Amino acid sequence: MNHELSNKNYKCNCLPIEPAYINSRLPKWWHNPGDINTYQDKEFPAPSYIVLLHWLRKLPVISNLGNRLFWPLPYRSNIVVPIVPLNTMSLKETRLQGYLCLDSNRSNAFDLEMDVQIMMGIADGLDPSMRKVASKYLSEPEDHV
Repeated sequence: MNHELSNKNYKCNCLPIEPAYINSRLPKWWHNPGDINTYQDKEFPAPSYIVLLHWLRKLPVISNLGNRLFWPLPYRSNIVVPIVPLNTMSLKETRLQGYLCLDSNRSNAFDLEMDVQIMMGIADGLDPSMRKVASKYLSEPEDHV
């Protein structure tokens, strides 16, 4: 088993209260609700309740509740594993093919130990097909892709 990459997964059963969670789908105002410049995000404009969220986060006891109530994404739990073969002995022999991500709109939706193992098995099974696709497209000139 490739322990270097097989241990590189992300799992969280309650994203709204995970302070380190960063995602390109999270609007800028989520991490900096007190910064007026983040309200100008055209793709994800700040909602009217942003001022309330800003003040709720200043109160540690209520911050958790505010984050859960105003979470802007449709999913609340997720698991991400690398698409790599599990039987490779070294990182040098492994080429990362991508990531397999599973989201749920419920908090605590996953058994984080069991479900990560299942997803790693699925990612291991996807690896040969992903390698074939990558070799096809990487070996062709760019104008034919």
